[in-house]
Amino acid sequence: MLAAFSFGNVVAGIAFFLTGLSRVKRLLEGTYFTTTTSLECISTDGSPILMIVGGQFPALINTCIAAERIIAFRFPSWYRRRWNNYSRCSLVLLSAVSCAIFIATVICINIKQIRILEDRKCGVFLSAGALYATVSYSLIALSYIISYVLLLAIFREKSKIRVSFAVIVLAFNSVKPLLF
Repeated sequence: MLAAFSFGNVVAGIAFFLTGLSRVKRLLEGTYFTTTTSLECISTDGSPILMIVGGQFPALINTCIAAERIIAFRFPSWYRRRWNNYSRCSLVLLSAVSCAIFIATVICINIKQIRILEDRKCGVFLSAGALYATVSYSLIALSYIISYVLLLAIFREKSKIRVSFAVIVLAFNSVKPLLF
């Protein structure tokens, strides 16, 4: 799962690199400030799709990693018996399918509602629309926040178990000399 998370981050890095390269190329050609459509941005310039995948895929994988940790903490015996690479691959596949659905949504939005853009920036907000981009980035941020809060709750619960066990050990060690 960490390899999938790294892959998503590499896709994000490639997307930003290609976006910069595309903008410099268009500036040098003199075509940067020509009007275009949102559908043309999505279809000819691949960086908006890569930006969507690079933003959403790592967030979904991070949520899956948090879910795996929660399952491992809450149900340790079931996790050891049943959780394997197939389970992890299923979560990665679910994340990839979710990204494909998000990309299909962007394409459908652009087919139904073609917008005229004043320049060829072709970012996610311009090519996918403000509503989609706002919802998408909000869900990305929300998935990271939910993962953090859930893992923090598990950490605090695990810390309480350790502290109570340490208190029992200290109490036993202080009473042990009296017993023997």
